[in-house]
Amino acid sequence: MGFIELAIVLILGLPVIALLGGLMLQALKIVCGEKQRAGGRNEAAMIQEIYDGMSRLEERVETLETLVLDASATASRPR
Repeated sequence: MGFIELAIVLILGLPVIALLGGLMLQALKIVCGEKQRAGGRNEAAMIQEIYDGMSRLEERVETLETLVLDASATASRPR
């Protein structure tokens, strides 16, 4: 293989190799991106669950406050 053939192979081969490498990188990004998105959805569901739990806890605390305040108001009233 002479210098001219080597130059032709390099000139035509390098863009093909770069194109294939770029396609492989894009494929990896897609595959890894889906895993990260699935993790993000799972994280979002956990945050939503925590928020719902905190809302229920807030309602319970308000109910207890009402019960305690009503009981103390009833106890302090003269009969």
